[in-house]
Amino acid sequence: MHNLFVYAPHDSATLRRVNMLLRNVHLLARLVILPPGSQFKAAACLDLRSNDIIILVIENDADIDHLLELIDEYQNFRIILVVPNSDMLSSNKHQLLTPRLLIYLDSNLDGLFQYLNKAFKLFS
Repeated sequence: MHNLFVYAPHDSATLRRVNMLLRNVHLLARLVILPPGSQFKAAACLDLRSNDIIILVIENDADIDHLLELIDEYQNFRIILVVPNSDMLSSNKHQLLTPRLLIYLDSNLDGLFQYLNKAFKLFS
């Protein structure tokens, strides 16, 4: 079984909404929600495998800076970046996180679910 990890630098309304949405979707993967701010040091990180996907949830530029400090921990994984809305991104600094997919939580989330279903079907 493959894993879908969710991480955020801190607890937020955006993180709680992402967690709720993902818990209500049937995927061919195990959902692992890492403790906010744990810096990829939680015991569950030992389960990270090269074909896993990590969803990074950010609220502001400070979150991007936090994640950039930890990039060595996750740069070899497929990254999905989730932000609350398109107005949040004031620069292109988020591209340094090298996301394969950028999702705005205030828009249609079909693209996220299509990407996840396709990614995990390829590996099942």
